[in-house]
Amino acid sequence: MTNAVRDEQPLPAVPDPQKLPFPPGVEDGLLTRWQRIRALRRDMFRYVVETPSQYGDLYYWQLGSLRTYMAFHPDHIRELLVTQAPIFRRSRVTSQLLVPLVGNGLVVSEGEYWRKQRRLIQPAFHRERITGYTQQMVAHTEAMLERWQDGQTFDVAEEMMTLTLGIATATLFGGAVSDMTGAIGPTIKTAQEAMIEISKLVVPMPYWMPIPANRRLRRSVQKLDGFLLPLIEARRQTNTDTGDLLSMLLLTREEDGSGAMSDKEVRDEAMTMFIAGHETSSNALTWTLYLLSQHPEIEEKLLDEVQRVLQGQVPTVEQVGQLVYTEMVIKEALRLYPPTWINSREALEESALGGYRIAKGSIVVFSPYVVHHDSRWHPDPERFEPERFTPEREKAIPRGAYLPFGMGPHTCIGNVFAMMEMKIALALIVQRFHLSHVADHPVEVDALITLRPKHGMRMRVAER
Repeated sequence: MTNAVRDEQPLPAVPDPQKLPFPPGVEDGLLTRWQRIRALRRDMFRYVVETPSQYGDLYYWQLGSLRTYMAFHPDHIRELLVTQAPIFRRSRVTSQLLVPLVGNGLVVSEGEYWRKQRRLIQPAFHRERITGYTQQMVAHTEAMLERWQDGQTFDVAEEMMTLTLGIATATLFGGAVSDMTGAIGPTIKTAQEAMIEISKLVVPMPYWMPIPANRRLRRSVQKLDGFLLPLIEARRQTNTDTGDLLSMLLLTREEDGSGAMSDKEVRDEAMTMFIAGHETSSNALTWTLYLLSQHPEIEEKLLDEVQRVLQGQVPTVEQVGQLVYTEMVIKEALRLYPPTWINSREALEESALGGYRIAKGSIVVFSPYVVHHDSRWHPDPERFEPERFTPEREKAIPRGAYLPFGMGPHTCIGNVFAMMEMKIALALIVQRFHLSHVADHPVEVDALITLRPKHGMRMRVAER
């Protein structure tokens, strides 16, 4: 998926930071600062969502010598991710949390190394290559639907996680290891839960500290490496393209034939793709199915398109491209529940943002969730309205006001893959089943690394 929204007015040239004032700061005493830290640790989602109405689009608060800026305007996000991308790198706080699991993969690396890796990996996600994965997407979705029975009630969040994990395993490592999905899934879940626990510590702890969360994370990483590293070694010896992403990583070269990745580099990029390649899609599909259960008129319109295009069959690549309203539904679900709800950047030098001075070494936090729910850019923002993403209306959304896959140089490299996967899965599900939300089951956002349903998503299926 490409970020089709554009803003016709370019941002002004970046002024000299030394001549600018600092943005408004949150003035408070030491006690209030610690209260804010406790509020952040207790419910970061609520704090981030509620504070813009109190302090505005750009403000900062300070603890010791570290200034943390909160930026909530589309223009700020454009400056961070596009106009001044070389000045603002990924926050070290976030990167250090991810390194034990993904090493120096694309979501962590920076500078020339990141550019080299991105250049090497990009061909793996060319549209022609992705079309070769559609059979796996269809096969895994069909296998899931064969297990479903009329009147059955289950946790759709678990079903979608199993589905996307199976697709990620098959497309990344090949069908020969699909039987490992059952062992890999719980290990990844344990690792992610440990990372979340570590992120909530009031005093950050290094990875080598023997606290329980670090020990669980280390055991999980060792299990995952025990699966992945022998596979890389075996594939390296065969030196053939078996059609999966791992083969592409092992065989890719620079144009002059140089630049082959080491086993460690392949491991880091494969782990990055694997983790990111199923978590976000599974959550997006879960929220989409929930939203459709709450809006029968939208589900009916979606079903009309699916029946007209697919004629009761599984989709071809060409037919997936014709599922226009299906894509609009998914885009709107991604607006309401963006995969990455919060992100941050670190200023490498004295810089400017929104006409204010940003100190070197400061952290700038921004939230796609907040900007996606801002009525200035998305009227009636809590309303589920796929028509926001007709070509005409999508062009009118200011650039920086819709970024489910990020924007700028660090836009998610797998966005086309993810949209293809979600369109195929959603079309096949809707074609065969109607899902209704179990009325007494609570629906609450669990804002972790991604936006999960806190209590899962209990739904009942009815065969069409």
